Amino acid sequence: EATASEPLSLKEEYEMQVSWRDDDKKVTFIVLDATPKGDSKDDDVNDDEASRMLGDVNLFLNDRDDPYNAEIEIMIAEKQSRRKGFAREALRLMMAYGVESLNLTRFYAKIGKDNSASLALFKSMGYVEVNYVEAFQEYELELKCEDWRAVTCGHSGVKCAYALPAGVEEEEEYEE
Repeated sequence: EATASEPLSLKEEYEMQVSWRDDDKKVTFIVLDATPKGDSKDDDVNDDEASRMLGDVNLFLNDRDDPYNAEIEIMIAEKQSRRKGFAREALRLMMAYGVESLNLTRFYAKIGKDNSASLALFKSMGYVEVNYVEAFQEYELELKCEDWRAVTCGHSGVKCAYALPAGVEEEEEYEE
């Protein structure tokens, strides 16, 4: 399995997000497909959000020595939604938020050695391998923010600003 988490309902995701909202060491965004897909049966949801929920992207601000250093992770739970640019866009949005709102200077990701899709995604975004922990069979990749330049992207009609490391060129064009 590519992710280390169990699938949650939208209500459970919202409850987790509320608990994380009050924890100044965690930041989470729920990833939704912008395309409406039908009515939700969840009473706590105003529209079809439950059918559009794809996963989440998270920051963990646990480095006591460097408060501007964050672990980042992405999970696109819906298999039919993988490899469509959602993870890349969610990571870009979270990184932009981290840099612009939290003044982060470094992101790192811990990725299992068999998760070739995530390794390729992070490397394509400029992350470099800095460590391998045999006991956990996972790589640590990092991206330092000091050389970033602003870029604009759009996906499904959404405009966002995100950072791309110097020397890394845009690989995807998103169209509505």
